[in-house]
Amino acid sequence: MNIEVVSKTNALCNLGTWQGKGRSPLEAVRIFGQEDGSLVVGFTSYVDFDVLEVPEHMNRTYQNYQAAFTAIGAMFDALEKGDYLEEVQAMLDAEREAGQ
Repeated sequence: MNIEVVSKTNALCNLGTWQGKGRSPLEAVRIFGQEDGSLVVGFTSYVDFDVLEVPEHMNRTYQNYQAAFTAIGAMFDALEKGDYLEEVQAMLDAEREAGQ
């Protein structure tokens, strides 16, 4: 599995794609244990199931499952609120203007 560090917005877009395709974003969650007992969290890319997306702000290890699931829960709360959609729209608008 390839690991890609992505922005929080890109990770939320990925989770939104899972949801938009009628799949549960929970299917994307991946937690890997490390030799020292810490945990790494990421989300399977909907575009390429061989890619694990790790949001920049989550690019760290977690000392226990409570901390890992708190981080995952915060991502799902942000997905539910849709706060990232304004940033996505701004990026699309900037790309459109740059192309003109």
